[in-house]
Amino acid sequence: CWVRVSSAWAGQGYGGVQIPRVGDEVVVDFINGDPDRPIITGRVYNDASMPPWALPAAATQMGFMSRTKDGSVDNANALRFEDKAGAEQVWIQAERNMDTSIKNDETHSVGGERSHYVKKNELHRVEANQIQAVKGGTEILTGKGKLDAAVEQYVIASGTKLRLVSGESAIELNANGKISLIGKEFNFFVEGDGHITTGGKLHLNTSGTKPGTTAPGAGHKGDIDAAVQAKFTTKGE
Repeated sequence: CWVRVSSAWAGQGYGGVQIPRVGDEVVVDFINGDPDRPIITGRVYNDASMPPWALPAAATQMGFMSRTKDGSVDNANALRFEDKAGAEQVWIQAERNMDTSIKNDETHSVGGERSHYVKKNELHRVEANQIQAVKGGTEILTGKGKLDAAVEQYVIASGTKLRLVSGESAIELNANGKISLIGKEFNFFVEGDGHITTGGKLHLNTSGTKPGTTAPGAGHKGDIDAAVQAKFTTKGE
């Protein structure tokens, strides 16, 4: 017959739900001592059904671990708290998908370092504005192509120097107004008129002039690829 299960939190359409499964040992009581009104008041572990974390070694751990229906010990959703001094941890595992819904604001504060590892694709969408502020340096490594596009104005700004490099070519813009370009050859083409205006002398030299900047060289592509691969030597779990 069906037996009701006591819950620490039971409201009208809300509360906590933990339904015993086949093989669980339960504690049965009877409301007002009536044998026709049984109720499950709790569950207990036994030699055949042990806790998810070994005892007494994991006595500082507590939490919740479910089990995938017909799954093995490796298939579970889990929330675990480690309260050992100096090793405190909150551990969360989603056996398959994890969905979070926040109806208003969200704030994250990390006192140390943060690591983010995604094995497949990632989509990031912001309907309003986005601001990223970094006090130190920023490094972005891409194993293949990268596209930055703006419907309106796109500004790249640097306080001292801006360099665009690719193999044997480089363009360098300095804060003092000096612009240097280096490459094996160049081709300027415009369909309409072209103008070069200088406030001083204009020099066109065929040889004997040192370049104003340097290019990384033919092995630059390999260097970038190696830098990308180096970030994946230790994969996240």
